[in-house]
Amino acid sequence: MAATRGGLGDASGAGLAADQPIEKAWDSVCESLTCTSSQLATAVASSFRIDVADLSDVDQGALALVPHKLAQSLRVLPLRSGDREIIVATSEPLDYEAERQIGFVTSRRAVFQVADPSELSRAILDAYTSQESRDPLSEPDLDEAYDKVQPDQEAIARAPVHTREASVVKICRLILYEAAMAGATEVHMSRGASTGRIQFKVGGKLTIFMRIPIETLMTATERIRGMADVGDSQSRVMRSLNVRIDKKPYEIAVQTVPGYPYHLVLGLTGEQPQAPSWGAEEESNGHILVVDDDEGARLLMRTILEKNGFRVSEADDGSTALPMLDDAEDIDGILLDLMMTTVDGMETLTTVRASRKLAALPVIILTASQKPEDERRLLRAGADDYLKKPIDPRQLLQRLQAVLKRAQSYGG
Repeated sequence: MAATRGGLGDASGAGLAADQPIEKAWDSVCESLTCTSSQLATAVASSFRIDVADLSDVDQGALALVPHKLAQSLRVLPLRSGDREIIVATSEPLDYEAERQIGFVTSRRAVFQVADPSELSRAILDAYTSQESRDPLSEPDLDEAYDKVQPDQEAIARAPVHTREASVVKICRLILYEAAMAGATEVHMSRGASTGRIQFKVGGKLTIFMRIPIETLMTATERIRGMADVGDSQSRVMRSLNVRIDKKPYEIAVQTVPGYPYHLVLGLTGEQPQAPSWGAEEESNGHILVVDDDEGARLLMRTILEKNGFRVSEADDGSTALPMLDDAEDIDGILLDLMMTTVDGMETLTTVRASRKLAALPVIILTASQKPEDERRLLRAGADDYLKKPIDPRQLLQRLQAVLKRAQSYGG
């Protein structure tokens, strides 16, 4: 045992069970050896010849490399990062699965440091809560955007009265201004569990621009809906806005998502129209849509696929994926998570197979289920294949390539 090798004494009397949660195991060892959590962390670190983590020293750049959900599920906290390594706090230095997943997500080698699990859990919560609650807006940014974004007067007049406050107008204009400056082809505005999320699609990749309070997101989307004259429509609608951004004309295509009044997709076309975000501009092994409500899982699959020559689009739920599939002409296959909170994988698969346009599209289901009857149910529903989580990168590529090859041969 690490405590023994670290010089604290024999902890065999602690009565640890194989499936005991790490916090309880840690407490049991401390009680058995009459030591503090700090002393145990030092002993474990010494045993593995690694450092004790300083949980007060968290670099925001390292934090941004590992999504909150992934950090929570792996029980790790990114501390610092360089070009090739990322320093990560953990209570389980032998967690090779965590090491592997962090490597895929960050493209860096994970270097573990030891931390008491209870303190680590609090530090993860504090670090990511602080990151997500930081105010991303500054008055100079808002004022600059306000001056440089000018919608047409008819659109402004259509905006609901309660959305005409200066703060709401400024944030809507800031989003459009920053999207144009970033060369984004799309802006995705969506409501998460605790914050509103603004994402830009640049070069076919979705990245988070900023998080805002849910109340702010609701009012901002209501304003844009009103300006585009789509109101509170519950069906899928697309309307256009004409806007000048930094004196250049842009057409903003405002697309609603059925059943989600505070989700919008804004397509930006400037003086020199860019290709659609899902258009193929260079050769690849195929264009894959990854649908999973776990941001960490999506990042893992994106990393695996892009390193092997695929283009990747992402959706966090079936409700987001289906409108994308409706519009996209070149998506070659779907990696679809079975368990999602709103529109799950089975419902999405059923809709895809019922569509004349999408019926032949290859679909691989990702599932954590170990039940044989679930596998048979998926195949009967029209899945081309299924993969069990956690995903093995080599198996993912082999299964995907096989399914795509079969689809091409059937298509002639």
